[in-house]
Amino acid sequence: MKREHYAFILIADEKYWNKLCERNKVSRGIQAFLRKNQVAPKNAQKLLFYVKKPVMQIRGVADFIERLTGDSGELWRKYGTESCFESFEEYSAFAEGRSRMTVVMVQELRGT
Repeated sequence: MKREHYAFILIADEKYWNKLCERNKVSRGIQAFLRKNQVAPKNAQKLLFYVKKPVMQIRGVADFIERLTGDSGELWRKYGTESCFESFEEYSAFAEGRSRMTVVMVQELRGT
């Protein structure tokens, strides 16, 4: 029996979720959701975004494109402009010195 993975829940800080939604208003299309670790789907159709405290709710959904992992600097160079971060300095502060990061590429982001 083949196991299918339809949806995956990604956890987001309220600050970065709000920034991602703002960016989506300006530039509808493909978004890069950056993660500090490799906990992200390899295959899915939909992504549900759970926003942590104080919201503690599913606040959005998007179509999954792909998951990419690698060197944090290289991922920024390739996908930073599609992320919620406005500068490399802001991204670096988020990364907290990690050398490896994950990017989850999504489209059709819809937030509440």
